[in-house]
Amino acid sequence: MKNRIISIKKHLEITFLTQEVEIIDETYLHDGHANYTGDEETHLYLVIRAAMFDNMSRLQRHKKINKALENYFTQGLHALKIEVYGSNEQIKNSAFFD
Repeated sequence: MKNRIISIKKHLEITFLTQEVEIIDETYLHDGHANYTGDEETHLYLVIRAAMFDNMSRLQRHKKINKALENYFTQGLHALKIEVYGSNEQIKNSAFFD
C-alpha cells in the first residue's frame, strides 16, 4: 500500500470510526491518459462501512466522504469511486474483506 492510500485509510478510520474500510488503487487503469505517470495514487476505489452513515441518504454519505477528503483532492487525488454502507448493510463485494 502506498503513502496516499495509507494516509486516506487512517483519516477515514478516525473521522468515521469505521467498521470496515478498503481502498484499491485503480490508477493503472488510466495508463495512456494525458499526464499519466503511474507514480501517484490518483484514482481510488473506496469501500467503507460505519455506523455514522446509518440513516443517511447515499448522497449525504458521499458528500461527507468527499468533504473529509477535500485536502487529498487538492494534493493530487483525481477520482474516487465510492461504495458506502451503514453499520447493518451488507457489503456487495465482500471479496474485499476476506
